[in-house]
Amino acid sequence: MAREKDIDKLHAIYKATLQLVLKQGFSGLRMGDVAKEAGIATGTVYIYFQDKNDLINQLYLWLKSRNVEAYMLGYDASKPFMNNFRQLWYQYAQVSLAAPQESAFLEQYYRSPFLSEEVRNTAENMLKPIYELLAKGKAEHLVKDFPTELLIAQLMGPIHELVKFHAEGKFSVDEIVLEQAFRLAWDSIKS
Repeated sequence: MAREKDIDKLHAIYKATLQLVLKQGFSGLRMGDVAKEAGIATGTVYIYFQDKNDLINQLYLWLKSRNVEAYMLGYDASKPFMNNFRQLWYQYAQVSLAAPQESAFLEQYYRSPFLSEEVRNTAENMLKPIYELLAKGKAEHLVKDFPTELLIAQLMGPIHELVKFHAEGKFSVDEIVLEQAFRLAWDSIKS
């Protein structure tokens, strides 16, 4: 009979992995170090994950799904485009600003060789409503008829930079700055 997994231990493993990856990168990550950082036995980590790649992929999916759930909260595809666009942009920015380490991990990992094709596809599927929203904006001639990936890069890239500046203490992001950033984002993609 399989052992039931303890959610607190799972979260401790995820937290430890996130901290270690941010300190030493993906290549230097060892399961023993994760266990030590999490305050559990190394064998316990292997109850939850097959190996380092499985752990990192599952951490990525867990963080990605939590973030997507947070910025999709209250999303209603039947609302007018601009209401949904504003809401999603703001929630994405606020979620990213509230958890800069998680944002850094998600960004770094997405570009790493550790990301499996299956996990990449699952993560991209989570963003389907955003692709659909931008398609709606294009169909209504509110958004430039550019490739959706280009539009997403244009919208998300500046948020990632704001998060970095804010986390490093180089720039303070408040409501005024967020509104200015939103206006810049909208101006960059509107028709």
